[in-house]
Amino acid sequence: MSEARFTPHSLAEILRDRFLDESSGCLTLSAQTGEEIRIHLFRGLIDMALQTGPHQEFLSDLVAKARKVKALPPDLRDGPPDPARLAAFLGDEMKEPEIIKAVRREAIVSIQEAFRLSGGTWRLEEDDKTGLFEPDVVSTLETILKGINAVKRWAHVARILASQDRMLVPSAIPLFPIDQLPLAPEEGYLLSLMDGDATFTQIDSLFPGSDPDQVTRFVYSALVIGAVEFDPALDSPFRLEQYAEKEEDKRLRAQKEREKIESFYAMLSGGTPYQVLGVTDGVSGSEIKQAYEDRKASYQTEKFLPEIRQSCREELQIISTGLVEAYLKIQSLRMDEASEKNRERSESREVNLDDMQGKRLQSTKTSRQEEIAQRDHLAELYLGKARDAFRVADYHNTIEYCNLALKKNDGIAELHSLLGQALARNPARRWQLRAEEALVRACKLDQWNPLNYQRIGEFYQNQGLEQRATRCFDKARTLAQSQGEGGPASDRA
Repeated sequence: MSEARFTPHSLAEILRDRFLDESSGCLTLSAQTGEEIRIHLFRGLIDMALQTGPHQEFLSDLVAKARKVKALPPDLRDGPPDPARLAAFLGDEMKEPEIIKAVRREAIVSIQEAFRLSGGTWRLEEDDKTGLFEPDVVSTLETILKGINAVKRWAHVARILASQDRMLVPSAIPLFPIDQLPLAPEEGYLLSLMDGDATFTQIDSLFPGSDPDQVTRFVYSALVIGAVEFDPALDSPFRLEQYAEKEEDKRLRAQKEREKIESFYAMLSGGTPYQVLGVTDGVSGSEIKQAYEDRKASYQTEKFLPEIRQSCREELQIISTGLVEAYLKIQSLRMDEASEKNRERSESREVNLDDMQGKRLQSTKTSRQEEIAQRDHLAELYLGKARDAFRVADYHNTIEYCNLALKKNDGIAELHSLLGQALARNPARRWQLRAEEALVRACKLDQWNPLNYQRIGEFYQNQGLEQRATRCFDKARTLAQSQGEGGPASDRA
């Protein structure tokens, strides 16, 4: 006969499992504080339950109901009574409705007290001496549910249930006849919500009850007795510990993912391009490319949990950009090194002064062209990301990517136009001034594009500057007509 641990919440699952096993015998609960409660089972049904301390008062009341005049024998008076000995003492009166009602009432009180315990150990001594007080399925179910209602702390259970993104559905084969229970109106409403279209969190948000634990308590009870189940379920019957382990695994994974992102994000600001890609400066070009692809794949948003994608969205976007920058920077450094080696080899040759000057000039020109091309490429890359961010109304990152692109090349009209449109979303005056400056700059850089004048016209119109807006719309219409485009600007007043 081995012992196992129990908690207030797992006790319901222990009683449920003994019901499914059709266990007979005495289930003894020993609390950490010294209390002991004995639950007598008959084929999984609760026959009788007594606390070690207050059982004397219950027995005295029982003797009075049975109209017994003789004194209790020592084995009933001094210790927790054995059901068979108690039945023998009561004789024919044990079948009286008042006696059975009193036994069941004491079972409910004792089991409620068991659920109030902070925890302890349990053991089952199997025997076939019970079943004397006519236990049945409905009374057993009611006793377990009343025990669950006695539990005070539900925050831990609520967190576990809320962590599940599974829908709650009615069980195909309920373990208990829940349809025979007299449910309160709010309990019937809660049960109707568990129809396969809602998670626990959604049900909790829909229920307007004043008791903050009512939804958690009822859903947990319904899961334990098999009235409902998660779809898909981890196991059957429901065991809270399995879902708790899954929640803990998810929490640890989220913690590791967040630490990984934050560590790499911090390294971006101080690391060299080679450190960012995790290679040394002596590796081949193909190895650098492979390292870039591996790092890029490692930090794809799809690799992380949804909550990490959301909370670390900005860091992941900057990491993605930083990896591209590191890869292109290494490429640029290597091209510079190759150009320098070519220049040194050229200088070492015996050539006339005019040839040497021509080659040096060509080398310098090539190096500058490469640098300009590199900066233009990065600017276009940031511009593409700014477009993507603006398309999904992510104006913060639109501004960030535009600023990064402008550091590489501030001569792109579309960049200033996009920056102005994003800045204009913020009603603060300083942002509006910056937006106007960016939109005006776009018009100066590309003065033949009617869209630039149309956008600054819309900006002025939103500011209530109708005359300025009209001038800009007229300019946009004139340009569009001269280019043979009857665009939107041509219809503006």
